[in-house]
Amino acid sequence: MKKEVSLKTINIIGSIGAGFFWLISGIFQNFAVTEKMQIVTIITMAITFLLMFIPLLLKREKNDEMSRLHMMKADSDTFGLLTMLFLIFGIVGSSFKLAKGSDISINWRAWLNIIIGAMKIVSGILFAKYERDGE
Repeated sequence: MKKEVSLKTINIIGSIGAGFFWLISGIFQNFAVTEKMQIVTIITMAITFLLMFIPLLLKREKNDEMSRLHMMKADSDTFGLLTMLFLIFGIVGSSFKLAKGSDISINWRAWLNIIIGAMKIVSGILFAKYERDGE
């Protein structure tokens, strides 16, 4: 009989761990000007995929009503925080354009990885906090 993996472990692997590697791959993509850096970026993205896929294969303990509520609350709070962050980026970007007369050029593919990584990490940390505190 397979031992069930706890929700805490699934959260650490699938959210926090994968989020960390999303973040790292985004940072590497910003600096992936050499072939070696591109290979490192591909490796970090492959690790991210594995960290998100492996929890799907594991036998896990069942989500109870409170754990589902905590995950929804964590995702909702994360969405609210990231929405405010995008608003701040929009204000800064618009202010920069007014002051300098030109737009800020960014690597969207790299920043998307960074944003997804931050979202998964924050959501995973909030879920762990809500589960611990019983909010």
